[in-house]
Order: sequence, then structure tokens, then C-alpha cells
Amino acid sequence: MLSFATRGQGYPIWYPLSALAALLFASAMLSIRSGWRRIAKRFPSRKVTDGRKFFFVRMSLGSGLNPPGYGGAVFVRVSPHGLGLSVFFLLRFYHPPMFIPWSDITRCVRGQVRFYDVTKLSIRDEESEFAFFGKSGESIYEVFRSVRSGGTP
Repeated sequence: MLSFATRGQGYPIWYPLSALAALLFASAMLSIRSGWRRIAKRFPSRKVTDGRKFFFVRMSLGSGLNPPGYGGAVFVRVSPHGLGLSVFFLLRFYHPPMFIPWSDITRCVRGQVRFYDVTKLSIRDEESEFAFFGKSGESIYEVFRSVRSGGTP
């Protein structure tokens, strides 16, 4: 029997339920604040099997001086057709996977943010900017440049 009491009757059911509610709320707020959900509606996911996949990528998405960060919770697929993004299952609520074709990416530049190498990219008609740190950012930049110059990555 499920118990809401705490006097020696075991683990109250509302502990895990409240933790789950907090996780879902935090995930939804992150998606709304960063613009992930809005962008994913414009660029729904599609099945891409070619390209290079990166796991647990450190990324931020948003505008302004301190955009929301995703830590290492993003999976990235860099293909000759575009960029596929999805979020670790614990944060997937309000974060549908997306696929952004290279033709819709208007800017892709390398730089530094707080002493870290970063690749920033912008999408047509979108105020939120993506920032990818580490090897995934390097790969995104190389493939973007190759596609834009007419070569094959």
C-alpha cells in the first residue's frame, strides 16, 4: 500500500514524485528559455545514418550574455546533409530531436568563450545562437566549411 505518512512506514511516495515533477519542470523551462522547442518545431528530426556522432556534448543555446547551457546532455550527429541534435533521456521532456540542414545555417565561426574553444552557429530567422565546445564544435565547423565550399566532408 502506498503511504504518504513518514512515521516508520517506509519511503513516502511523494519523494520520487516530487523529484520527477522538479526534473520535468526544469527540463521544460530550459527548453523554453533556450528556444530549443521552437527551433525543433521548425526543424523536425529525420533519420540520418551517415556522418559522425558525438555523445554527451557540452553546448549552450540562446541569446544574450549568458545563454542556457546544456552541460554534457546533448547528442550531435554531423552529416553532409546537416546537423542532428537530441538530448539525454532524463532531459528529453520538451526537447524533441531536431535536424538542421546546412542550407539553413547562416553563420558558423570558431572562437573562444571563457578560455574554451567554441564553434558558434546561427540559423536563418532565429535569435538563439548555438555554441558547441570541444571536438564536436571542430567537426561542425569543418563540415560546414566543406559543404559551403562545394566539397564533400
